[in-house]
Amino acid sequence: MTQLPMYFDMRGLVDYSAYIPITFDSASIVSSIALGFAFKRIPNKGLLLAPLILVLMILCYLLMIIEANITQYFVMIAGVGLCLGGSYNTMSSLVAMELVKVVDVRYRTKYLGFYSAVLMCVANLITATTQILIGYVMAAGTSSNI
Repeated sequence: MTQLPMYFDMRGLVDYSAYIPITFDSASIVSSIALGFAFKRIPNKGLLLAPLILVLMILCYLLMIIEANITQYFVMIAGVGLCLGGSYNTMSSLVAMELVKVVDVRYRTKYLGFYSAVLMCVANLITATTQILIGYVMAAGTSSNI
């Protein structure tokens, strides 16, 4: 999220660039809570996550190509927060809860620590990839003279 305010500075939205990451984080919190309740009721968690990822891809593409006003940007960034933040936050919890059910009691400390570390490494790779994608979106915006 560190390059996102610079991206909006390039779009001429300097006055609002500090509020846009706040919108992303607020939407992530709402999405995490909503997905937590939904995951309790729906046995197949993938049915909820797949549409969120599809909507996320569409929103990222729209952010790259559309000349939007400030309200449209806030709505799209909130949508990205809803799709990305909620699924990211709830996936790590779901994996940890499932591991507790699967791993034998005598091995829980050893294996849960290992799997949690692997999960956090994957999460960090996703975060780094997101930063690279934001840089790509910024570069695409400057090459088309936006």
